[in-house]
Amino acid sequence: MPAVKCPLCEGTGTMGKDNKTCPRCDGEGYIEGAVKCPLCEGTGTMGEDDETCPRCDGKGYLGDEGDEVGFWDSVKFFLIAVPFAAAGLGWILYWLGAPIPLKWCVVPTIIAILIILPPIIEKARKWSERK
Repeated sequence: MPAVKCPLCEGTGTMGKDNKTCPRCDGEGYIEGAVKCPLCEGTGTMGEDDETCPRCDGKGYLGDEGDEVGFWDSVKFFLIAVPFAAAGLGWILYWLGAPIPLKWCVVPTIIAILIILPPIIEKARKWSERK
């Protein structure tokens, strides 16, 4: 089974001044079942500006079993999609003349914007710090 050196403890298996066991690799120094990211070739960054690799999200590796990427991606999608779908459906029904209160359109729209805005602001902040 493939393994990749743990990026958190840099392969030592311990962290900090008191050499506590690394929580990511459980003191092994490597992550079992992971493979080096083919897009960034294990560096976690890409391009001249060292942007975070979109494939591995800056980790440098893919596919370890402790990484619940699929689950969290589903949760993020659900948290974003439901308010947007509710807002879109509410506005369509409202514009078609359905007898629904305006707040049924506005509240999901505000929730959707509040959910999607922080990641956008964070990316903009990181982008502005690079310059």
